[in-house]
This record gives sequence, structure tokens and C-alpha cells, in this order.
Amino acid sequence: MPSGFEFYDAAGNVVTGPDDFVFKYLGAISVSSSSNPSGSISDGNLANATDLDGWFMSTNGGGVGPEIVVTSSGVSWSNPWPAGNPWTGFIYYGFW
Repeated sequence: MPSGFEFYDAAGNVVTGPDDFVFKYLGAISVSSSSNPSGSISDGNLANATDLDGWFMSTNGGGVGPEIVVTSSGVSWSNPWPAGNPWTGFIYYGFW
């Protein structure tokens, strides 16, 4: 017999169920092509996690951002863009 949780809204529609994924957010890093175009941070909470993920959200409306690598020891980023493509924003990271 299958088991799991289902959550419903006030109208009775399924909001989330056993086939949905939940992301465990661990942190955010403020980054900018002018002040810290590359760097890294350590986070021990990633050590035993699987399905690691990280993404960039721009705060200056630009369409570019850093290359992001999330590993079991932390998060690193670097600027792959030539001068003249400024970016500012946040890297959000965690695991599924």
C-alpha cells in the first residue's frame, strides 16, 4: 500500500504530494563582478547531502552571472564573462 502526505488548499486542490520534491535551502551569497567576481565558501551542511544545487539571481537586471559549482564541501563561483558584462546578485544554494 503506497503511503505519503498530500496537502490541499482551501478549495480542495492538491498543493503538494508524494511525487513533489522539496528543496532544503542552506544559504545565500552576495556576489558581484566588480567586488568578488570569483570566490568560495565552505558549508559543512553540504557534506552528506545529495542532489546539490545552486543558482544565481540577478539584482541589477543583467542576463549574465557567475559560473557556480556546489560540492559536498561548499560553493565556488567564477566570472566567465569578458569586461563590459557586469553582474550583481545572489547565489542561493542547498539540496533537493
